Amino acid sequence: MTLHGTLRFHDLGSGSWSLKADDGEVYDLDVGAIRPNQLRGLHGHKVSIEGRSGGVGFGMTGAHSFVVTTITHTH
Repeated sequence: MTLHGTLRFHDLGSGSWSLKADDGEVYDLDVGAIRPNQLRGLHGHKVSIEGRSGGVGFGMTGAHSFVVTTITHTH
C-alpha cells in the first residue's frame, strides 16, 4: 500500500512520526525499518511511503498506524 502526504515529527517523549495524507487522514508511522539518516530533514516535506496498515495508532497523533517499509521525498 502506498500513501502520499506531508511527513511530521512530534517531539513528545522519545518522538514520533506521522503522515498527514493528501486525503486529510493522519497516520502514526512505525518507521523502525527506515534508517534515521533517511528521515533527517524530511519534517514538513511531501513524501510517498510504502508499507502496511498497523492497526490502531500508537503515537497518539493519528487515528491509524502505518508500518513503513520505504519512504521517498517527492518535493
